[in-house]
Parts: sequence; C-alpha cells; structure tokens
Amino acid sequence: MVKKIFSVLLGSLMLFASTGFTHVGQVKAEEVTQQKHKLSESELAELKDKLSDLGINEVTQEKLIEKYENGQPWDSMNPAKLKKQAPSFQISSKNPVQRYTFEDGSVLQLKVTVLKEETISSDQAANLMAKKKDPKPECGTGYCKFYNVLIDGSSGVQSAEFKADFVLVQQGYDYISEIYDWSIVTIGGYYSKDEFEINRPKETKNRDAQATLRWTAIAVGGAGSGTSYLKLNVGDDTWSIDGSM
Repeated sequence: MVKKIFSVLLGSLMLFASTGFTHVGQVKAEEVTQQKHKLSESELAELKDKLSDLGINEVTQEKLIEKYENGQPWDSMNPAKLKKQAPSFQISSKNPVQRYTFEDGSVLQLKVTVLKEETISSDQAANLMAKKKDPKPECGTGYCKFYNVLIDGSSGVQSAEFKADFVLVQQGYDYISEIYDWSIVTIGGYYSKDEFEINRPKETKNRDAQATLRWTAIAVGGAGSGTSYLKLNVGDDTWSIDGSM
C-alpha cells in the first residue's frame, strides 16, 4: 500500500445554500430579505471567547457576529470555500492542529490528539475488531498498531468532538474498532444529531474504513439550518479527518 500523508480533506457535504442558510419555511422573495436575530449577552460572551481562542481579532469578530445574526453562513461553513482550501490542511504527529483563516475572517480548526499508541499482537488485534466474524489480522513480521485518538473541530459558533479506537495492520486491511464520547456545541442556535456510527469498519481494496459524527445545526433564532460533520478515515496504514462546521 502506498502511504498517504496525514491530511484533512474538507469536502462539500454541508448542505448550505450558496447565499445563506437553507431557510425554514417559505416566504415571498419580495416581502422579506433576512430577519436579524440577536444573540443574548451570555451567548455573545461565549462566542467572543471562542473566536478569541481561534485568534480572531475584535473587529473581525463583530463582522462575523453581524453576519451570523443575519442568518448568513461564514466562509468556514461554505462548501465551495472549504473545497478550495482542502489541500492546505495537513496533520501529523508533529503537527496535530491545523487552523485556516478564510476571506471573511472566519476560522476552521481541526485537531487530532493521540491519547494512546501501541504495537499489538494478531490476537489482540482480532479481539478489537468491530466485526468478530472477519478473518483475524495477521501481523506477522509487520505490525498491528493500536491508536486511541480524540478528534475535534471548531469554527467558534460550532464545535464537536469524539473519541475513536482503530488499528493499522501492516500488509493488511486497517480497521476502526470503536467510536464513543461524542459532543456537539452550538452557540445561539441548537442542533439535532443525525448520525454517529462506524460507516465502514474495515478498509477494503478501494475504500478506507470510516466513522462519522453528523448533525443538523439550526442558526440563531431559527433563521436557517445546515448539515455539519466530523469524519475519521483509516486506510493505507494511516488516517485522516474531514470536517465542516
């Protein structure tokens, strides 16, 4: 297998309309542009703290907050903008955090923290497999390496994380054994969790093992909604994450 670099490949699965959030309900175009919804003082304070943590200055924060209260998605939530910047993200053990600043000043940060890493035997690897009926991994003269990781992402207004266990099988198919401890936070709006599962437990010849946390985020005041996600891919003796929020 050809080794892949640790990379963040930001896709365009987020279902926002090109000019704003997908509106809830229908109105005549000539009647209303977009109604503004104000954040509470506590929500504003929390959001500003998170934006400051992402390195966003106060002037840009005000512009982003105005945009959010008007029901408009930030560039960090825009599928077209995310797709353009996908090659700019690379994650490795020496560079576990990636942060990208978009044209409107919004920021997307994705991070992987390796909590545990160890070389394990074929028997240990087999006991960890999500599907026990699969053939036992043969580590042989190669190795089976177990990872326990924390995956998280944030745009300030949204953040999410989950933990995952997976095994890299040298000269064999890698697999994800377990995902757990998910968390989603939205400021001003709310969310509905749509999916938290191992979509594909074991790598195949053409596709990585994959696990996904996906949710629908409702903007402040119910002005609109969109789908966000955090995804783990494992294959070719390495791993990568995708994110959109």
